[in-house]
Amino acid sequence: NMESASARAVEGERVNSTILAVVMDSRGVYMALNQADVEKYGVPLLKNLDKIQKQMQAWRDLMPEERKAELDAATAKVLEFVKYRSEVVRLAREVSIADGRAYGDNDVNRANRKSLNDLIVGLAAANNEEVSQARQEMKDYYVSQRRILIGIMAVVMPIVVLLTLILSLRMIVAPIRSMTGVMNRLAGGELTVTVPGLGRKNEIGDMAHAVEV
Repeated sequence: NMESASARAVEGERVNSTILAVVMDSRGVYMALNQADVEKYGVPLLKNLDKIQKQMQAWRDLMPEERKAELDAATAKVLEFVKYRSEVVRLAREVSIADGRAYGDNDVNRANRKSLNDLIVGLAAANNEEVSQARQEMKDYYVSQRRILIGIMAVVMPIVVLLTLILSLRMIVAPIRSMTGVMNRLAGGELTVTVPGLGRKNEIGDMAHAVEV
């Protein structure tokens, strides 16, 4: 549904943002002048690598069981990305900053990151499309329900009007006409008439009692 698709889209954006943060911290490690600089960028880098894996798991948990395999390729690329970037920090810490840079700042590592970005962007686009489709389906549903309601009203309203007219004729017009006839007969001197509506507990009944007097 739209709620689930929206949640997956948000998680995908979070993964992409964390990948970007790792890339920026990696550049900080490459440009470090000393071990203090390595720690300055390496510590948040490693934290974000752990964060990416948790975000990918959260994303997978939001997927329907039959669609979890859609994230397999991206998950594998994330693990590869984590391995590369973790090794950058390890080398910069334990061997030398130059070794860390040489290991990470190369075409192979950049290709890994680009392929990962492409997968994440593709999955996010699919999620966004799913959200748009769900919104359209919801809109179509409301439109169809409104049409059904209008159709029902078009059928029901004439029936209501007809019933109201029938009730008006039976409950108001007919008794008043009957009462008028009796009053005309009374006016003509016929005093043995039977006054209709005496048993009614409404205005017609009140009128009937007045006529009877």
